[in-house]
Amino acid sequence: MRMIPLTHLQSNNILAIDILDENSKVLLTKGQLLTAGLVNRLKNTNLACVYIIDKYSQDQVPTYTAIPQNILQRISTLNELRNINQSGQGDFETLLKIMHTVNDIVYTLYAGKQNYRLNYEPNKLLTKSPTETNIYIAITTTLFALKLGWNPNDAVNLCLAVLLRDIGLAAHFGSSNIARQKHPINGANFLKSTYDLPEEILEIIREHHELYDGTGFPNKLHGDNICKGARILKIVDLYYNLQEKMWQNPARASVLTEDLQIRTSYLDPVYLGLFMNNVDIFHKDMLLQLTCGDIGIVVKTDKTSPLTPVLKIIKSSNPSHVNQLVKVASQPGFKIKSLVYYVD
Repeated sequence: MRMIPLTHLQSNNILAIDILDENSKVLLTKGQLLTAGLVNRLKNTNLACVYIIDKYSQDQVPTYTAIPQNILQRISTLNELRNINQSGQGDFETLLKIMHTVNDIVYTLYAGKQNYRLNYEPNKLLTKSPTETNIYIAITTTLFALKLGWNPNDAVNLCLAVLLRDIGLAAHFGSSNIARQKHPINGANFLKSTYDLPEEILEIIREHHELYDGTGFPNKLHGDNICKGARILKIVDLYYNLQEKMWQNPARASVLTEDLQIRTSYLDPVYLGLFMNNVDIFHKDMLLQLTCGDIGIVVKTDKTSPLTPVLKIIKSSNPSHVNQLVKVASQPGFKIKSLVYYVD
């Protein structure tokens, strides 16, 4: 199963996951052949990507976030966060609905935490929800915390903090650079005065822009003086940022290692190591072109080295390379050049 942006989608592929509208109505069913007509129709929607199966696909088990039902069931409630974030207003009934949804997410993740991997998920729903990416970041951050051994109650606080972290950017707080620099404090103060949220949530919101090397804002906190939740969130935020850049510009797959190394001073080194042991950066069935020109499909990821997966070469000018298993960067010419979507 492979993710393909709509901008690059081709016909004659099999749909791997149902496509649903915002009311959870199935529009296209998994297993359906994507004809040229269906591809053109999809490209006229606001859908960002689909998952497909072709002759090279091996891994056909979707991740938790890849299944649209898991997100659509909650997105209508979480969309109400937009009203709070934009207007800085809300009511306890709205907050209780959101907290109920967050509890549902956390306990689902808690039950399956051993089987779920940390994955990047782009917007893929037929909905104009502005909260979709934020939901994926909240889910990934929460799952990471649960894998670290956090109890569900603390994970609920973390998930809610991630979802509410940018409330201080609401228009009535101001749009100047100074206001933006103060938005973590403004947001936490608003949530304290309006909802009297627990300090564990407010602390994460106040510190979600602090960096491990002390160069963040608003208080330039350093190292372990930053709360654990904010340190975890910063890693997930960076992961999503780098993955988004790669999917928008496939050639950036070649510099992911360098991009990460440049930013490591911002991140808690212990949590970063644990994150790398649980994350899929180049996930199974992803196609990568190497510097020697070969194209391979990811067949195995290494928990100790997620930036150097094992590929099965499926296209090469050298016939002896085809079907060969190669670990990325294990020999000259076998470094990643680019992410690709199709072999031919």
